[in-house]
Amino acid sequence: MEPIALRNRSGWVARITAHTDEEFERMAAQMTLMDIPTILDEAPHVFAGPFEEKAEAQNMLKYLKSNHDLDGLVTWRSVTR
Repeated sequence: MEPIALRNRSGWVARITAHTDEEFERMAAQMTLMDIPTILDEAPHVFAGPFEEKAEAQNMLKYLKSNHDLDGLVTWRSVTR
């Protein structure tokens, strides 16, 4: 799966919420090590994506949950950079 370009685009993301600042930092570092496209500028949420298709974001969330014990939800997100 390839994420869509971030500049002035909207798309589907897998959103994972941290309960503490420390957990947010850990999750952000974990996502970076996995080389997953992320938007990390809104603590307490880590966003994987954005993706053009909802199914792509759902597959990413399934991967994160089954392989890395990270759970969240899929949502639409506007991205302006």
